[in-house]
Amino acid sequence: MSTTAEEIYRRLHDWLLAHIRSFAIPDETTRRHFDLKRTHSLKVAEEIDRLGRALGLASRALLIARVIGLLHDAGRFEQYDRYRTYNDAASMDHGALGAAIVSSNGLLAAFDSSEAQVITQAILHHNKVALPENLSAEALFFLKLIRDADKLDIYRVVMENMAAADQALFKVLLPGNEDASEELSAILMRGDGVNYQLARNATDRLLMHVGWVFDINFRPTLRAIADRGCLETIAAALPPTPRVTQIITKARNHLAATLADGPPGLPAQS
Repeated sequence: MSTTAEEIYRRLHDWLLAHIRSFAIPDETTRRHFDLKRTHSLKVAEEIDRLGRALGLASRALLIARVIGLLHDAGRFEQYDRYRTYNDAASMDHGALGAAIVSSNGLLAAFDSSEAQVITQAILHHNKVALPENLSAEALFFLKLIRDADKLDIYRVVMENMAAADQALFKVLLPGNEDASEELSAILMRGDGVNYQLARNATDRLLMHVGWVFDINFRPTLRAIADRGCLETIAAALPPTPRVTQIITKARNHLAATLADGPPGLPAQS
């Protein structure tokens, strides 16, 4: 008897929730961290499905995309359980851990070997600063897709926590009057990706999210960023220093120019 795409996805969805429940929750802080990543995982699956539909993906490709979105942060729960942090530099690479967990649990039995490899590679590399070399065109496509979907939901998290009265988990997101650091400003003005370890203050951390528009791969993602007001919400919280203003202007111009450049379903990058 054949298994439908929805049945495959539902089994993996149920596995993820059971996996999360398998960890002890010793305190309220742990519960909040786990809740954050559970919600994020489910919402990234929704985001990647929307992007895939906007790009006209066929049903099997949509299933692969949804599974990648659902499982991309499968390593986060063990990471926090072991290290009490989501900081990869202070613990371990959550992409590599997630790929290992997916493989060791035999979660991809419903997919052929090439599909399983695409899913595993996307989970492995989704959190890296730069795209890896030597991936197949198919693997690179899905990797770009999960990187876009991941950023879309992190924008949601950033904006919700900027607006929330309780900032217990994300105090670093509220900048004062400090200027952007010279090194980070130079990287963003080149349109390059930034390692989180280069952020020197809260302004740098928020500006890194502004700079994500230079690392978006598909036009529907940029359209969602524009429609949701992500840049404008973050810009309103930043100090109007010359460096900050220069970076925000570059990001706004890039967003507007890319959205104006061709049909909405085409990639933002080659």
